[in-house]
Amino acid sequence: MKRWFILFMLMVFAVSSPVAEATNWGDILGGLGKIGGSGSSSKGTARIAGKIVDRNLTPLEGITVTWSGDGGGHVSVKTNSEGNYVMNVPAQSRDGIWAAVGKWTISGERWRTIKNSGTKDSRCVYNYTMHHDYMSGKVTTSNGIPLQWVKLVFEQDGSASGRHEIYTDEYGNYEFTLPSSGANYWVTVSLDGYQTQRHHTWFSDEQVWNLTLRES
Repeated sequence: MKRWFILFMLMVFAVSSPVAEATNWGDILGGLGKIGGSGSSSKGTARIAGKIVDRNLTPLEGITVTWSGDGGGHVSVKTNSEGNYVMNVPAQSRDGIWAAVGKWTISGERWRTIKNSGTKDSRCVYNYTMHHDYMSGKVTTSNGIPLQWVKLVFEQDGSASGRHEIYTDEYGNYEFTLPSSGANYWVTVSLDGYQTQRHHTWFSDEQVWNLTLRES
């Protein structure tokens, strides 16, 4: 009731005062909406921090953490030698809690990018575990001798990622960067003088897949 009385008196004042400006009037009405303080908000920054490790809990240095605001804005930092990051992000204060809303990206060379959207606030610590974006393996003979120049052709189901051709090194090792973190692939394995193999297999990040070739 008190609020309506104040509003009525202000409206009377505005009508009787021809010099009142629209901007000031808007400030007055905006202030009325904040009477009592409950649910009020203001702009500032939120301190977002955390640690990034691999699956063995080893801290990862040089990983990029990026925030992109829903209404614009961009903040990016890198982890230190202990895998820690700290970033000050534009935020809103809601009942005394600073919170940042936007898109969050954690990325690094040869690591699977992590993306999420939502709200993060300065009361919490945001840790992440990253995985390499490739699978690997070794190709040998039935006697365990490494085979060099073995050709492996990977084709994801539905040909969504195209055809990928790689070769083993002098130690019989290979690595294949997976276009997505997990999917079914057709794999053709061939080398002159050995029986060609054809497989249909699910691959995921950091998976190890060893093969044995037999002579033709």
